[in-house]
Parts: sequence; C-alpha cells; structure tokens
Amino acid sequence: MNFLIHLLSDRKDHRNGIHKPRILFNIAPGQKTCADYKDCSTCATTSDCTGGQCTWCASTNSCVPFLLNLCPLNSRINVAYNCPKPVPYGIDDDYDDGFARRNLTNLLCASNEGRNDTVQEVLNKVYPGIVVPDYYSVDCLGDNSINILGFGKNSSVNPVTAVAFLGNPFSLPVLVDSPAESGRVYSTFNDAFSKLWQSGLATDYSTLLSAVPGYETVILGYSVGGGVASIAADVISKRFLSASGNLKLFTFSCPRVGDLGYVMNHEQIVPSSFRVINQLDPLSLVPPRDFNFDPPMHYRYEVWYKSGTESKDFTIFHMAEDPAGRVSNLLSNNNDGINYFGKNLLTCRL
Repeated sequence: MNFLIHLLSDRKDHRNGIHKPRILFNIAPGQKTCADYKDCSTCATTSDCTGGQCTWCASTNSCVPFLLNLCPLNSRINVAYNCPKPVPYGIDDDYDDGFARRNLTNLLCASNEGRNDTVQEVLNKVYPGIVVPDYYSVDCLGDNSINILGFGKNSSVNPVTAVAFLGNPFSLPVLVDSPAESGRVYSTFNDAFSKLWQSGLATDYSTLLSAVPGYETVILGYSVGGGVASIAADVISKRFLSASGNLKLFTFSCPRVGDLGYVMNHEQIVPSSFRVINQLDPLSLVPPRDFNFDPPMHYRYEVWYKSGTESKDFTIFHMAEDPAGRVSNLLSNNNDGINYFGKNLLTCRL
C-alpha cells in the first residue's frame, strides 16, 4: 500500500487571520529512513529525509535520525571510519603485553643515553649481540629533542630491524600535507621526521633492510616520538616494504597525528598499529576534536590500560575513537603520561 507521511506545523494566514497547515517534509513511498540501515558504515554516510545525517548508535547498534536523536552522546558515530572494526586475522596477536613491558620500554630507555656508543653498550648488556648502526638526535621546539636509534643484524631481541623515537611534550601548530601523500599531519611531527629522514636515517634504514631483507621492521615511539614514528611507518611502508605484514608500529602516549584522510590511509598501509595508553594519559586526548574546523583523529588500534600499566589488564578497542576507551574519561594525570610499565620514559636508563 502506498502512503505519504507529512509532518505539519501551523502557520497563520495573515490575509484572513486563519491558521493553515504547512508541510515540513515528506516521506514518499519507497523512501528509506535512517532506521532502515542496519550497518554502521552505511548509516554514517547517509542522510535522512530531512537532509540531516544519520547517526549510528553504538549502544543500541541501530541507525537513528538527525532529529529526535535519543542516542547517548558518547555512543554516537557520525564518521564511517570510526565504525567498529575487529583486529584483522594475522595481526590480532601482534600486541603482546610482555613484549611491550620488556623490549619496547628497554629500547625507549636506551634512547635516553644520548650517544651511539653508550646506547650500544647498555643494550648489549640486555641483548647480547645487538648491533646499533647509528643514533640520531634533532632539536624539536627549542629545548626538546627527538632521539633515534636503530638496530638490526645479529640482534637477539627478535629477527627485526627496529627504529625507536623518543620525544618530549609539546604544543601543536598547523596541519600540513603528509609525506605519505595522503591526508594531513601536524607540522611538529612532520618537521622532526623530515630532519631525521634527511640526516641519514633513510640511507641507514635502506642499508639495514638490504642486509636483513627477510626481517620484520618494528617502529616505536613515545609522546612526540609517537607522532614521528607514525609518519616514519607510513613512509617506510610506501617506499621500502612490498608487504605491510613485515611492519609493526607501537606508540606510547601518542597524540592525534593527523586528519581523517591521514588515518584512513595509515590504516591501509600500516594495519598493524597499536597505540598504548596508560590510564589517564593526557596526550592521548590532544589535539581536541571538538570545536576544531578540521578535527584530527586517532588511527586504530587503541590499547588502553584503564587501571594503569602496572596491571597486565588491557583492552584493544575496535573503534579509532571508541567512546568506551580513553575518551570516556576527560580527566588527565600528567604522571600517567610519563610513567609506563613502571619506568619514567623521559629519564629512564637501562
């Protein structure tokens, strides 16, 4: 049976003083409403009959209209990229608490040594046979610095080529084009990456990869270094690696790196990406998305230690900005952004 629904409002006919109904919008036969869409991606990219965008409600797994939207604010998904996506098979076991707690923190602490020979010395005590081919350091925002180390052949950590980035807290300026040629990233990260890449890191990485072509590449970063590491992973994936399965990215206390275009591309070329967040780490909430003309966004996958990294309990969230994850609590604790797995990442030594 065909039907036509009218939403009406009264308006006064000023010529004769009577009220007449006015049609606000129609739902014509065959026209779909938001409730007709049963998956998040379709819902979040569709407008309803009023012209308003449909919203996927994560708490009820339903598509709701722009008007009369009763979905809780922290359950609304208006960007299709943010729809839940389980960790793909093959990388679902790439994050391991023990590996992060021991190996990743050790590498970041080694970055604090400040010299190639001392980095080699301290790492050799923990990982006999490790080779540190070079060490880089560049100024970032005046007195802050980004420190880099690389290790490769004969490493007993794992058969990997690894690059670690360590950085200090900062303020973010403007978005610029990503060197991975898709989307935009914050210039703080991009400028530091460009200096490091052009100072010899690109050449050294290429040499390492040629020496150990079958090895995986692990890239890790902390704070500002997390943003730099993210961009490095993009560039390395596009320019050097034919298979993204040979690349893993881990960051601690990483801010939002770029815009929606950037994170969508990042997920395609670096699918094994894990953002580790300690409890109420403040940097994971910046730059803010609200009241931002070009809102930044996190990429998947968030690994949140809600009770702190002293505990081994963590959750890997399937949304880039999961309302049940870190963004569910707007409180911040600076100590949570500094201390990971029992170590002060700004000052720790091996």
